[in-house]
Amino acid sequence: MSTIKTVLSLTALVCSVGVNACTSVGFSGTSAEGGGTLIAKNRDAPFTGYQRLSVFHPKGKYAYVALMYGNDEHTKVYPYISAGTNEAGLTVVVNDASSNLPDDPNAVETRIMRKILMQYDSVAAVQKDAAKLFGQNDPALYLLSDGKQVANFQAGYDNRYAGRVTAHGTVWNTNYYHLKSVLVDNKMIPDSTKARTAVLKEWLKIKPESVSVGDITRLLASHYNGPLKSISRQYTVAKYMVRHEPDRAPVLMVKETIPTQPYNAYSITLDEKFFQSTHEGPLDNDGRFGLLGSLNRTKTNS
Repeated sequence: MSTIKTVLSLTALVCSVGVNACTSVGFSGTSAEGGGTLIAKNRDAPFTGYQRLSVFHPKGKYAYVALMYGNDEHTKVYPYISAGTNEAGLTVVVNDASSNLPDDPNAVETRIMRKILMQYDSVAAVQKDAAKLFGQNDPALYLLSDGKQVANFQAGYDNRYAGRVTAHGTVWNTNYYHLKSVLVDNKMIPDSTKARTAVLKEWLKIKPESVSVGDITRLLASHYNGPLKSISRQYTVAKYMVRHEPDRAPVLMVKETIPTQPYNAYSITLDEKFFQSTHEGPLDNDGRFGLLGSLNRTKTNS
């Protein structure tokens, strides 16, 4: 009986803290230092499985780079996607909703993420098709950016969805619905999500008028509210950030912090040269792109 109680207690703890509790923010125009856009995500997840920064070259579609992950044989062939940026300069990141998740939310989110990355070149184009993309009873929370705008699209149930697009403002997501027309879809908000959201809202109140890469780097590393209720949590396994300055190619910055894999960090200018010079597959330990990739490469005798 004591064993059963222990298992139930641990299960309740896992549910209450929300392991897959990601945090995403986006800024555009006068809200981003130097103009353009800035978007970022902390990916929180169990330490099982794997994650990779990989390049995809779908035939006849936009090429894209994505933070992908998987936990079983199925996803080795069809990996899930947490965040990605395509050759047109469109970035999309996704967070799980805490309430009423489908049986396989990762598959649902990845299907939509892949469609956006392969077929769309701007926030405006996605906004035009928002009902088809987000109004299909596939609950999830998406942030998008291009060089001009950032957007928040929250997909709920019963064909409900809500969107906010801004050329001079801020968008954000944790793991609950906060746009008006989908508030009804909040059925359960874990304590960790409530606490993390409170921290984020407080930061948004006191943030600089124009947010810099340094400001977001510090935000994503913030852990003062404890291992489960901070922006950076004990389950944070990656940080994905894209800075898209006006009239320049976007710059992707990624840190993989999953403790079951070698540490990797990347800073990549996502220009035409990058997509033309990379083959489809993971960028693991590629010294051309990884800040610390060379530390993880297997040494060979010359």
